[in-house]
Amino acid sequence: MRVYISADMEGVAGVVTGDQLVPEGFEYAQAREQMTREVLAAVEAVLAAGAEEVVVSDSHGNGQNLVPALLPPQVTLVRSWPRPRGMMSGLETGEFACAFLMGYHASASNPAGTLAHTMSSRALIELRINGRPASEALLSAAMAGELGCPVALVTGDDVFLEEVSDVLPAAEKVQTKVAFGMFSARCRPPAEVVADIAEHARRAMTRLGEFAPLRLEAPLQVELCLKSRLAVEYASYLPGVTRTGAHSFRFEAADAASLDAQLSFFLNYRPDL
Repeated sequence: MRVYISADMEGVAGVVTGDQLVPEGFEYAQAREQMTREVLAAVEAVLAAGAEEVVVSDSHGNGQNLVPALLPPQVTLVRSWPRPRGMMSGLETGEFACAFLMGYHASASNPAGTLAHTMSSRALIELRINGRPASEALLSAAMAGELGCPVALVTGDDVFLEEVSDVLPAAEKVQTKVAFGMFSARCRPPAEVVADIAEHARRAMTRLGEFAPLRLEAPLQVELCLKSRLAVEYASYLPGVTRTGAHSFRFEAADAASLDAQLSFFLNYRPDL
């Protein structure tokens, strides 16, 4: 049995500002260590429950945040960018009993949530899929669902958990903090969060038959709103793309994996450079 973990950092215990999210920033080392401890708690729980391999995708920032030396030999670690399937890279390597989305955060469309954004706080204002605002968690869960893999555990702040409950109601949930604003939160003790993650990961492994893969109606109707007018202008030159405003355009994606690939291009291509 194999388990997949996609790990972000914004939803990790104690993380509240952008300075903690980048290697040169204040308290990054501590945030990196806490991210690793939270993932390790989940890994150890699923291994104890019978998993033989855990694939972990380091899905934050430069993709090199988790401390490899602290992870057990049963872990295959996906690092750095670019890569196929983005935050869910490695999921295509075979069958998984379930997936965990750890350290995630609320979407750019949500007016609340600590460090809330979607894909790129630098580039993206809003992502909508089939007419509804979409988060990184929704896209990750949909990519897993296309491969028949259900999401069994999610962790992050209270706003994120409320947002994701709409699409992943059955998943085990661990609240790491209570969001006060974009850069503030009431934070739970890190060790308490780690223990809570271990307990809920164990519980998830006893409930595997209760989780269903998330499947979105395809083809996906996608609306994207970017901060750069010039990026939108360039995007409008592509076949299948229709500009809908100064900062927005729409297009169709065959499935969630295809959409993730298209987003990687739209959010990383810099026509202004």
